[in-house]
Amino acid sequence: MMNNNTTLWNSTAGPSNVTETLDVDGTSDGNIDAIMKVIFAIIGITGVVGNIIVIVVFARIHKATPTGLTSTNIFIVNQSCIDLVSSIFLLAVNLIPTGYIPHGIPGDVFCKLWVSSLYPMWACFLGSTLNLVFLTFERYFAICHPIKHHASFSQRKARIMVAVVWPTCFIYELHWAMVQESDNKGGCTQIWFSGLDVLGVIVFVFQYVTPIIIMTFAYISILRVVRRQSKIHTSDVRTISHPAQGQAPNAAAGQKNLSKTEKNIISTLLIVAVTYTICWSPNQIIYFWFNLGGYVNFNSIFFRYTVVSVCCNMCVNPFIYAAKLKEFREECRKILGLNRSQDNNQSITMSSNTKMS
Repeated sequence: MMNNNTTLWNSTAGPSNVTETLDVDGTSDGNIDAIMKVIFAIIGITGVVGNIIVIVVFARIHKATPTGLTSTNIFIVNQSCIDLVSSIFLLAVNLIPTGYIPHGIPGDVFCKLWVSSLYPMWACFLGSTLNLVFLTFERYFAICHPIKHHASFSQRKARIMVAVVWPTCFIYELHWAMVQESDNKGGCTQIWFSGLDVLGVIVFVFQYVTPIIIMTFAYISILRVVRRQSKIHTSDVRTISHPAQGQAPNAAAGQKNLSKTEKNIISTLLIVAVTYTICWSPNQIIYFWFNLGGYVNFNSIFFRYTVVSVCCNMCVNPFIYAAKLKEFREECRKILGLNRSQDNNQSITMSSNTKMS
């Protein structure tokens, strides 16, 4: 199932990821390795800074809003927390030297939980996927089934759901950590067993195909509802132009504004979901092909690109929020002190139905 390489990052039927591979004799292209380390360092630093800003912004919202964060915002904050931890682990992987791995149980534990498996980082990556699915569900029920949404996505229930994400992803990812062990020569090795390729296909379906299907179904359903509402609002606008006797002329206009805001919220989260798909698809498809017995060159530039693409997903969401959320940009300027003189006396007005530009 494996090629004749010793992988530094996960390249099995478990989590679909590898960053660097060494040839059998232990050599590698030093220039490419150095470039990869620089790229991962940039991604990690960007992820740490960007996600900290997101968390601080929403913490200020929570403090300024009497009702606290909405269920949508709770999932967004959790997404940033997961991506922040992933970014920290990515930096640690590239900046902290591994050193000599001890023999026996200490070496086995070190290989299982860090050196060979990078278990915590890939568990966080899985948590990011699971949280994104929950976020998609929340928007789906809010738009398509608003009554059920009111009962199912209270702040308390949303907090329970995001709390469940963390232990779930770490428990699930143990299947990859368990195949790692010390080779008693100062390094790590993997224990391969029959049927691991089948496990790889199952993991591919669970970690990639299923989330994509869920998000696709949810956003198609949401867009249908929004389109249907748009037709109703268009009819309402025509009614406003020639209102019936005794009809309040601004009633439909209020509904139109609400619909526009909801559309903008949906467009932002849809971009997040599409970005996730773009970032993960090349790497996941390569590993699916690999688990089917196909040849994959883990030293190729394209393969390295797919790994960089996966890691980029941990730092891209803050840029999406900054591009789409006007109030988010304003809060970022306040935090960074870029418009302090203008905003000292302004209060935070961003809420669950934040206006977007």
